[in-house]
Amino acid sequence: MSPEDLRSRLASPDEDERYEAVEALDPLREAWVAPLLRHTVAVDPCRAVQRLALEQLAHHPSEETRRFLVSLLPESQPWSLTRLAATLLAAYPSDDTVDALVPLLDYFDVYTREAVIVSLTKLARPRLAGLLHALLRTELEERALREALRALDLPPGPPEQDPLLRGLIARSEAELGDPDPALRERALRRLTRLQAAIAEKLPKSKWFAYEPIDFASAGTAYSLAYGAEVVPHVHLDKARRI
Repeated sequence: MSPEDLRSRLASPDEDERYEAVEALDPLREAWVAPLLRHTVAVDPCRAVQRLALEQLAHHPSEETRRFLVSLLPESQPWSLTRLAATLLAAYPSDDTVDALVPLLDYFDVYTREAVIVSLTKLARPRLAGLLHALLRTELEERALREALRALDLPPGPPEQDPLLRGLIARSEAELGDPDPALRERALRRLTRLQAAIAEKLPKSKWFAYEPIDFASAGTAYSLAYGAEVVPHVHLDKARRI
């Protein structure tokens, strides 16, 4: 099918015919295809045709495509296109891409935030120490945290040298002593998932924790007394003497 025929079919009032025309573009890698796909995403009234054209832009990486994907990120754009654009931007490692994605950590749609976290995890490893608090703002979304950990691509060095892992572990261990039980529970789940993610990537790795004071015997006593594993929290602010 010639470029003229494809352009003609993409202008058809029949949605099925336009969809088939986009499908026909999939194996083509000529320079004229990417502008046609971008135009289809921008103007086609059918969301399914738009998404298919956007998916196919993954086969045509360029700075023009990257800028077009970034243009789909504002909330004024359809959220389904924004989510897909955030996913595709993971193939464009640059500070400009990261800067464009970070504001979407507060996006109204949880699945879009999930896609943003996954892309940032792949893109921004050297900068994740600075992005850590933004990432944790969204970790109430269990699905988002799970996907971020699933996408975790550990560096070749020791995990404790990685800024994201080091920050997440330190934050989680600190929150285990927080008076808020919901925060402690969330920190424990996060640590458990981090351990599982590291064990999956590094099967021979071991997790060591050092406590200057051993509370194991006290924990056994609490378990026998209350019938479950519990952790006491001392309210020093309520003590009359310390």
